[in-house]
Amino acid sequence: MPSITPTHDPKYHLWGLIGIRNGARSSGELRQYILQRNDAFAQRFRLMVRDSPMEKIGDLIALELEQMGYILRETSGYRLTGKGNELSLALENKETAQAAVTNDFMPTMISTFEDMQIFLEKILGLEDGVFIPKVPSVSEVYETTQDFDLSSYLKRCKTYISSKWNWATPLQWNEDILSEKTEHWVEESTSNRPFDLARALYRDYFLARYFGGELGDVKYKVIRDRFHYFGLANYSEHLPDFDGEVMYPLIWKERKVRYAKTIVLDQETYYHSHPSWQEISKEFLSALWEVHRSSPGVGYVPVMDLRDRICFNLRISDYDFDNLLRQAHIEGQRGHTSIRILADPTNLGGRETSKKRIPIDFGEATGMGVRTLIALDVSAQKS
Repeated sequence: MPSITPTHDPKYHLWGLIGIRNGARSSGELRQYILQRNDAFAQRFRLMVRDSPMEKIGDLIALELEQMGYILRETSGYRLTGKGNELSLALENKETAQAAVTNDFMPTMISTFEDMQIFLEKILGLEDGVFIPKVPSVSEVYETTQDFDLSSYLKRCKTYISSKWNWATPLQWNEDILSEKTEHWVEESTSNRPFDLARALYRDYFLARYFGGELGDVKYKVIRDRFHYFGLANYSEHLPDFDGEVMYPLIWKERKVRYAKTIVLDQETYYHSHPSWQEISKEFLSALWEVHRSSPGVGYVPVMDLRDRICFNLRISDYDFDNLLRQAHIEGQRGHTSIRILADPTNLGGRETSKKRIPIDFGEATGMGVRTLIALDVSAQKS
């Protein structure tokens, strides 16, 4: 069973299929098509950084599409299979695109790659999620950077993290594993950037608590981002009660939330969070009001911060949050709710953006477009 490439975003696979349908026959042509789509996306949401493997993106995407059975790589160039042609047709139709991803592309990717199956199996067994404390900077654990030593740094991290830990579950440190991994990395690494090495080792150590050493930090991030895209998991590094990354599943063997829907993967039935406005409007508006009210500052709040906190509280995906917020705006404009959403008139933003923490696109028809900051008119909302 094949292993995944270092390609984080499944949009590239979908764009690749459409690109081949539109005539891309070589790696270079496929890369160019994906870059054009990616640059347009980045420009709309003001993203500045491309993913690292973009130079090889044509080869990487073609390889995975072939392994999933969507294309053939022939001497004359790339060609869609019957399966690939059917999916690419569905993707170009707005009314069928999402269902095609959920019912065809997503289960195919998970069943094709062993790494994806390992990740799914592990997160199905999680009670709350994966918690990786923020990696302390060298200056936070040493008086001067000249004192830095990889082994002592990692030991100092234990004291530092334990003192800042404010989650319900205490840390479990295994000194033998930590020492063993440290010695291995010191011997094997040729890196001249010791803090980057320490950061990777540090995250590997915590990930081993959840994945048993089967997924290191590099591969974990790739699969985490794919599951995030599919709405099967979510994560944040900006939650107020935990200084670090929290990754939590949105797929379960049993129904964990009232608005969970069934989904079939590899002939197994699971439940995943995917609420409609009718199912969750009261909880969503209540959470929106409470999180906005408790956010620092006055008035306009970064939508990315609202999204991170509300998704965690309600156990929903970023995509469902955006759909619900757009619907809340429509309902407020119609006078159907006591909360009206207001956009920052300057639209200058106020926080860093990334592919995980993007602004929200309300759509041009609303007169709002893409917005980073929003406020709530809650004159009729009781506190």
